[in-house]
Amino acid sequence: MRLLYFPIDYFAGELVVRLYMYTSLEDCESAVAECFSTKKW
Repeated sequence: MRLLYFPIDYFAGELVVRLYMYTSLEDCESAVAECFSTKKW
């Protein structure tokens, strides 16, 4: 975990993991939407 880095870096890392986990395009889009809706900027 690179928690000491900028939130954007952590967000990008989480996105990469989610995109890696999902295979279909629809799942990827829903995962991205979930990321954006759960983040508190």
